[in-house]
Amino acid sequence: MAYRYTNTDKWSDVWFSGLKPLAKLLFMYLCDQCDIAGFIEFNENKACFDTGLDKQGLSKAMKEISGRLVTSGDGKILFIKNFVKHQKNLPLNPKNPAHKGIISRLEDNLELFGLQAVEDFFQRGFKGASKGLQSPIGNGNGNGRLGEEKEDTGKGGSGEKPKEGRGEPSDWRADFDTYLSECRNALESILQDEDFISRQQKFYPGIDVPLSIEKSFDDFWGTEEGWRHKKATHTAHIDWQKTFKNALSLRSNQVKKSEDYDRPWGYRIPV
Repeated sequence: MAYRYTNTDKWSDVWFSGLKPLAKLLFMYLCDQCDIAGFIEFNENKACFDTGLDKQGLSKAMKEISGRLVTSGDGKILFIKNFVKHQKNLPLNPKNPAHKGIISRLEDNLELFGLQAVEDFFQRGFKGASKGLQSPIGNGNGNGRLGEEKEDTGKGGSGEKPKEGRGEPSDWRADFDTYLSECRNALESILQDEDFISRQQKFYPGIDVPLSIEKSFDDFWGTEEGWRHKKATHTAHIDWQKTFKNALSLRSNQVKKSEDYDRPWGYRIPV
């Protein structure tokens, strides 16, 4: 049996109090049924059985609360946007035993939601792997899409948000080789930045920060897949330092320290 925090002031909250009764029921049901990070593998039949709603009523209620939910790329998993926040678990601390399970679940779902870093789940405007993903249940007379609130999208894990007044997109968007050159130059500059590396090493004491950053370049950011991911953000200017900083939080990029870790500064990637 799991115990959850509940805010009694929710009945005075403008959004929640404005929901219809069945939408209130469904939202509270999802908050009770999700895991500690706010994910739930949605089962339409079980939800109908547990709540007493028929499929039409469930579809209408789901549409009403869709702005507070995000669907995974495969349409099977729901993420409740503010669940972790309302459970008083932000900011997440990797050293806090109570947060380790939350962080692990967030990391496990990064790929399903098209993200690169845990922090991306908490960015304003986060809508998942793509805009308007199909709801796990249809509404019979509409598109049944979730997460279509009209906000600017920010991709924290990608290292940039849409910028205004920055002019036309640079050439990297049209040519992979230009993108790769820019990415490599940024990587070399970051690996030469002693203050940046030292600060990140403080936050990630168990991993080899320079090698982990290089791994993120080799495995993703220095590939055409990484290029396509950046183009999808519709930004003209890439914040590479933020990109590689966020990459350190992804478990698949992390390289554990070796016994001879204390390398001299000036470490450079092979070219």
